[in-house]
Amino acid sequence: MIWYNCTIFLSAFLLFALQPLMGKYILPWFGGGAGIWTVCLLFFQCVLVAGYCYAHLLSSRLGVKRQVLVHIAALAISVLLLPIAPDPSWKPMGSAHPTQKILLLLAVHVGVPFALLAATGPLLSRWFSHSFFGPSPWRLYALSNAGSLLALISYPFFVEPFLALPLQVEFWALGYGVFVVACAGCAWRFSRLDKPLEVEGFDAPESQLPSADAILESGSQPLPRNSDVLLWLVLSAVASVMLLATTRQISQDLAVIPLLWVLPLGIYLLSFILCFGYDRFYRRWIFMPLLVAGILAAANVMSETLLLTAGHIGIQVTTYSLTLFAACMVCHGELIRIKPGAHQLTRFYLFVSVGGALGGIFVAVIAPYLFSDLWEYHLALLASCLLAAIVHRHNPSQWAVVASGARVTKAEESGKFGGHKNRRRESSGTFEQKSAPIHRYSAWVWGGGLTLLVTIGVVLAGDVYRKQTTSFASSRSFFGITHILRTDDNVWIMKHGRTIHGAQSADETERKIPTAYYERDSGLGIALAEYRRLRTESGIDGRNEKTLTIGVIGLGVGTIAALAQAGDSVRFYEIDPTVERIAREYFTYLDESAAAVEVVLGDARIMLEQEARAGELQNFDLLVIDAFNSDAVPIHLLTREAMRLYGSHLNSRGVMAFHVSNRYLNLGAVVRGLAVDANQEAVRLMTVGSTLSANWVFVSNNPAFLESETIRLAATEWDDTEPVPILWTDEYASLWSAAVATEGEAIGKWESAPSSGRFAIDKAHLIEAADIRTIRNLGRKLYHDTGGETAIVVTTVPGMPVVEGKSVSPMVYLEKLYADYELDPPGRGAGILLLVSVADDLTFIRFPKEWPGSLQDQIAKTVATMMFQGTAVNDFSARLLRGIEAIDLLIRNFRTS
Repeated sequence: MIWYNCTIFLSAFLLFALQPLMGKYILPWFGGGAGIWTVCLLFFQCVLVAGYCYAHLLSSRLGVKRQVLVHIAALAISVLLLPIAPDPSWKPMGSAHPTQKILLLLAVHVGVPFALLAATGPLLSRWFSHSFFGPSPWRLYALSNAGSLLALISYPFFVEPFLALPLQVEFWALGYGVFVVACAGCAWRFSRLDKPLEVEGFDAPESQLPSADAILESGSQPLPRNSDVLLWLVLSAVASVMLLATTRQISQDLAVIPLLWVLPLGIYLLSFILCFGYDRFYRRWIFMPLLVAGILAAANVMSETLLLTAGHIGIQVTTYSLTLFAACMVCHGELIRIKPGAHQLTRFYLFVSVGGALGGIFVAVIAPYLFSDLWEYHLALLASCLLAAIVHRHNPSQWAVVASGARVTKAEESGKFGGHKNRRRESSGTFEQKSAPIHRYSAWVWGGGLTLLVTIGVVLAGDVYRKQTTSFASSRSFFGITHILRTDDNVWIMKHGRTIHGAQSADETERKIPTAYYERDSGLGIALAEYRRLRTESGIDGRNEKTLTIGVIGLGVGTIAALAQAGDSVRFYEIDPTVERIAREYFTYLDESAAAVEVVLGDARIMLEQEARAGELQNFDLLVIDAFNSDAVPIHLLTREAMRLYGSHLNSRGVMAFHVSNRYLNLGAVVRGLAVDANQEAVRLMTVGSTLSANWVFVSNNPAFLESETIRLAATEWDDTEPVPILWTDEYASLWSAAVATEGEAIGKWESAPSSGRFAIDKAHLIEAADIRTIRNLGRKLYHDTGGETAIVVTTVPGMPVVEGKSVSPMVYLEKLYADYELDPPGRGAGILLLVSVADDLTFIRFPKEWPGSLQDQIAKTVATMMFQGTAVNDFSARLLRGIEAIDLLIRNFRTS
């Protein structure tokens, strides 16, 4: 008996250790999106059907000797197909839909071993039921799922963080070899049986019971009704849809990492373990209400109606997980209620696996063509609730086999349904005549249930309607779902999941202005302008050139093209063709850029590798790696090997810019680790823009750029108390290390500074780009040199200022800004605020009242001189700069006197 238990447990462990292992292998090759894992699950579900079908046909069509010979031969052949590691030649060469290639890759490399591992549970359970008297074969299914769950839990915590991929493959192959030997041993033991053990009858009238011989011949068994078989399919399909839809929902909202893949699949397996191993665990009165509560909670999280849930990873994961657990418990608990006897065991498992595969096909293949968003999750929630209501009224077949240890209700023991007491039998294969009671519910109970179903339907439909109406347009592809939003102030936004990927004003006068993470005063804007200045002054590589060659990994809406100038060339790498279509259809950055813009479709790393092999090194001045602000992080773009590839495409003084803004992961520590490994320096610029914060890390060995005063002032230094640098390689990379490294991560240098460290906010567009950079640098230097005690802030407004929707006078607005920027907080610091109002053609100034009158008079005189000719004069920007320089000098002299 122990031989069977160990073999089934090991097969299940290897089966589910293989899934995240292969997902980890191919994830970098196909873009790192949530769709890859969904396709992997679809493949594994379909091969599971093949394995269960093999087990059913083998055990039902062949005699004992032939079963053993065929299975041992299949095991021997599967060993010849090792190792399972796919060859890099499978990497896609373009942007074609990768589903077919992923399925083919998995079929070639792991199809046969996976099918045999999948067949082990039902096949050995069937052999077990014919070999041993007493123990229930159904509990072997629970044991199998326990092995699967252990494999899933161990992978993100004990395998992925400590073992490189090649080593994982070697250990798996070693385990598979042990399994083959153990399974062959079970087959040999089964072949030595003279005949299957007979099963004892029970004390029902003999005329109503099949003979012991008939019990062993499945052809003479009473078969389940068609309604029961249909429910096997539907229950398993709905549970499968819930699994895949929940996984995709979590991956889109949070992150595409093995830890979050494993969690839903682990919950799914746990429900199998509890229902098949401990049939007393499932209680309708517990799990059906829990399902309803979970559906309502999930709808609330999706709609973001609670401020606490918006972006809160703990609440999101908990809600989705509990809802999935309740749905799976209902589906699998009801499966146990209508399961057949051991003679139908392989057939039952086959139908359950077919239902799971149908659910996978629906989510991975059909839903993307039917829905523009993840509406399959809403559909799965509603289907779970409706199914719970249906099965609550379903009457199972009159004849059912009671597995060993199955409970009999008190009503059955008292003879209510058959007139016989103590019908329970501890032997597998005994029959019991049972008929589930048909409850008679009062009208108010049914009315309440119907009302509840309608309420759930309305809530889910409301969330669908809200998302449809708030999105101007939506597009779904293999790589995810993209929404186009239009705000009240006429700004277009591209959003992927809950992450903004770019925005653009539709106003004719503002649409060429870079926004979001790419403002001119963002880390990227500062670094690009400074690199250009140094290049122009021959400070970088000895060439006096203004034009730059810029590479960008990740297109978004193409905002970076707005930072380029005439003569520049910008080469974007984008894996999703849908993104390029949206960027050109709803945004104008690409088409209106002064630079020469090119978009290369395909995975950036693969495209760069192809170009390197062809000798087409791009010689970039700046390579922007901007694929991480979404939480679906493509790890393969942040490894040692990727870093070397990037370096080969840079010129000798080039700079790599990594956009590492992320809600849950400290990717800055990863980039820092890569820089240390490459013997280069990493500089971090954390800025707060007008709408979004941006965290950029620049890696280079260019001393002119790294030692530039502009870069030095804007940079947030690395602190010794921060997490240590993290190094990822192609063979070893764990997002878990970046997730735990968020604790102790530094706050941006300018986050608490006046106007978030921008010091010049030109809403009226009066200041030239070069002048505003100089003014900001003056402000940062003064703030830095005085330890944050003194600041100069300039703000321009195009019309009457507005506060809380009401127009106010410039003086009222000036006082509000002064308080908001904390330019004169009690007990510390002091500052000057200049407000230039186009509507009034005046400049207003506010400075600390306790400053000496002589200093106030000098500053006021400087401002008056600066504004003497009015704000509309062409040289206003230059005069403003001269005025700020003069004020800066006055303050410095005052502080040193």
